[in-house]
Amino acid sequence: MTTLRFSGLWPWWLVLLAAIVGSMWIGRWYWRESQHIRRPFRWLLPVLRSSAFFLLILMLAGPTLYHRRVEGELSRLRVVLDLSDSMATRDSLISVANAPEPSLASIEDEPDRRIDRVLRWLLGGSSKSNQSEGWLARQRDNHRIEWLGARSGSMDPKSLSLIWDSQSNAAMPDRDSIRADGQASALGEALVESIANSPAAVVFVTDGQSNSGQSLSSAAANALDKRIPVFTIGIGTRSEPDDFGILKVDHSKRVFRTDLIRGTITMKERTPTGTPYRIEIEQFGTTIWTKELESLNQELRRIEFEIPAEALLDAAKQRLPSGMDNSTVPIDLTFFLKSKAIEVSQANNSFGTSLWGVERRNRVLLLDRRGGWETRYIKNALSRDAAWDTSISLGRAAFERDYFPNTRAKLFDYDLVLLSLSSLPQLSAEQKIWLSDFVSVSGGGLIIIDSKRTDQSTAMDETLPAWMPVKPLSVQEGVQLKSLRLAQSAMEQPALQLETTTESNQKSWQELPTPKSIRQFELEPGAEVLLEGVDQNDDSKAYPLIATKLFGQGRVVYLGFDETWRWRYNVADLVHQRFWNQLASWTMRAPFATNDTFASLDSGLRMISTDEQVTVRAKLKQDDSLPLEDAVVQAILSRNGERFAAIPLVQDRDARGFYSATIGPLTKGQYRVQLEAVGVPKEALVVQTEFIVQPPVEVETQALACNVGVLTQTAESTGGVFAMLEDAESITERLKQYRTGKTIDSQTMLWQSYPWFATIMSLLALEWYLRKRAGLI
Repeated sequence: MTTLRFSGLWPWWLVLLAAIVGSMWIGRWYWRESQHIRRPFRWLLPVLRSSAFFLLILMLAGPTLYHRRVEGELSRLRVVLDLSDSMATRDSLISVANAPEPSLASIEDEPDRRIDRVLRWLLGGSSKSNQSEGWLARQRDNHRIEWLGARSGSMDPKSLSLIWDSQSNAAMPDRDSIRADGQASALGEALVESIANSPAAVVFVTDGQSNSGQSLSSAAANALDKRIPVFTIGIGTRSEPDDFGILKVDHSKRVFRTDLIRGTITMKERTPTGTPYRIEIEQFGTTIWTKELESLNQELRRIEFEIPAEALLDAAKQRLPSGMDNSTVPIDLTFFLKSKAIEVSQANNSFGTSLWGVERRNRVLLLDRRGGWETRYIKNALSRDAAWDTSISLGRAAFERDYFPNTRAKLFDYDLVLLSLSSLPQLSAEQKIWLSDFVSVSGGGLIIIDSKRTDQSTAMDETLPAWMPVKPLSVQEGVQLKSLRLAQSAMEQPALQLETTTESNQKSWQELPTPKSIRQFELEPGAEVLLEGVDQNDDSKAYPLIATKLFGQGRVVYLGFDETWRWRYNVADLVHQRFWNQLASWTMRAPFATNDTFASLDSGLRMISTDEQVTVRAKLKQDDSLPLEDAVVQAILSRNGERFAAIPLVQDRDARGFYSATIGPLTKGQYRVQLEAVGVPKEALVVQTEFIVQPPVEVETQALACNVGVLTQTAESTGGVFAMLEDAESITERLKQYRTGKTIDSQTMLWQSYPWFATIMSLLALEWYLRKRAGLI
């Protein structure tokens, strides 16, 4: 490989500029003298004289050709640099080389971050007064260097990336492009990846704090099997430095106006016992909660908090863009840990989080002309939950008043209608049409409660509506049930989850009291069974009890019994309330976060983790409020204010005008979602929503000391050597034993070479000869 360099006393660019300006001046001077002679001498003479002068001046820059060739094949040396967040820590250590217990100084005494100190060793001095050659440059004569960065995310620990390769890159990389910003330290995974393809040796520069993936010890065993020595370079304090930090905040996912925001702050207190500090929670720069504390010098400490939501929701609502109907309002909170104590890092003393403040509760209409036990207990279950705004009409007296919305639009304001089948004949023909449209057009949910006790002559003899999932059998046999069980298709159904695992959930259903009377039915096309009752005398025989069916944009659920109130026996509302809350929430289509004239948009929770996915839902409408079907729709994702991606949304198979897509997992950041649709003007789609992605736990700042024990064990077990960064040069001699091949360097100083001198003299001689031919001599 041959490269051109300049070794003169003056900067090459200054000499080049002087050569260009000087040659142009000389060319212009000779041009005036040769204007009267014939061509081509008129222009050729000035060019020759200018070229000779250009080469003469360029000699001051010292142009030199450097030649490098390799005899044999150089051994591959992989240098792995930990680029996790902890490498951006500013240690307050004066000397770690020889002190078993390092002395501490103020942070101002050593302003460099760990990554800065490592780069100064690897790349050399970066200031004008210190242009020393770095360790990497000195090793490239002995090895082929592959410099890799280990930057892991909490959702993907495998993320080694090439920073520089000495074989293909002559110039060193720009140190400003190397950032320590990884969300996790998957050091074991990085080591396993670095020994792939069997390099001669690995040099691993890190603080040794692995918090993701496999351990360094297990990865070192793989290196030992391949007989690859690992040289570990440690950086950081030998003992855990003084540091406060907010690692995690858990709180309510969404709250209503009358709720309290409850949560827990998880902190670390690596400070002397009794050190005072304060926790503050702010919204838009205003402190809304504070607590004075003293350190207990704990690795982890949890502090609970609760704040009334109403004032926070009002403040957040004032900052929303106009022109949209927002059923949810983002409540952004910032947690601060404030102390006068000297800490190794201030970066982890704040933590941003957010949740949804729900302006509009789910609206449910409960109708039962008989007003039996079942619907009365359902009323109690839903009324106790702040998520539900329940309109109730129970009993004959209530049905003699205005028990049903008097307009189609008012009915569409509801999210769910819960109706006993015995109440259906009380509806007028127009109201039945509205109810059908409520499900099929607006996407509302409908739950029908039936039982064998319902007056079949009035409820079943008339033509059943198209939305009914079932058709009752004409002959109703006497049935005794032994137990309940989930249908196979409903094993993972969230609406029917009473326990966390499939096995324990099925067992819980089997232990619930069975209904004494059920309506026997058969499924209509498109319907499916959710819950069955096992025959008392024959385990192989089961009767469907709950069925469901999608109808247009909404869902209908049918219960063939009205005795869920029996599930309260001995456990009160433990099962009954949970079942009805889950079933009601699942039956209705989840409300959208924001709405306007032509679209509705939602992206789920306000805060998610980097290992979770986001479901973006949209509903598009035409000018006449009818669904916009078969549209080409995209969700435009912006991250931290910059456009990030365009995600195609797919129309729901059984719902007209509804579109959705699942995105992620995503990296840390604040995301905005907007809509674009072919044929729809951008100004018509003004809806937008946001969500925030955060790592599940701030693991990088939990432990900041150099893990000397692990790094020493990793090196010694593989035949390598451990050294702190201050003694890193000590590994150089040991690495020479793994060297193969030889690099031979030579140079040709062009400005002192005969070809350079001959070129200048040839230009001047040719110019002199042509001047004579032109009659100027």
